[in-house]
Amino acid sequence: MEKPKCWEEEEKYLQKTESVIDSRVGDLTTDVTKQQAWALELKKRYIHDLQDFDEVEYIDNYAKLDELLSFTDEQIKHINQLSQVKDKPYFGRIDFKINGEQDTMKLYIGIVSIDYDNQLYVIDWRAPLVNCSMRQEKVQQVMKHQMVQ
Repeated sequence: MEKPKCWEEEEKYLQKTESVIDSRVGDLTTDVTKQQAWALELKKRYIHDLQDFDEVEYIDNYAKLDELLSFTDEQIKHINQLSQVKDKPYFGRIDFKINGEQDTMKLYIGIVSIDYDNQLYVIDWRAPLVNCSMRQEKVQQVMKHQMVQ
């Protein structure tokens, strides 16, 4: 039995999303490696030049280092999230159609947003747009149920 066209389109989108995750993880890993090397260099300079700093320079350099390390930690967290969802990047889809328009906007919903090169592939289920749509769907279901009774 031949698969419907929509099934093939969904399989292609899933493959593309998995490929995007691989690319994103690769790019983030490269960035983190560079940032960790830079942070190590900053720490060495910081310790070496410590006696030359006045109080403002000391605080400023420490804040810059702390900011870099925090940013790096966030990127590592995102790498881990993407790696965890690679096999199942999304669990649902919402189709939006604006009145009078032919095209439908498809939003794939997952536990983490996935974007790459300014394109959104998966939207986090906690995003306001998704929550709004889910609430509207629940209201419609309740209204249908009440109308049937």
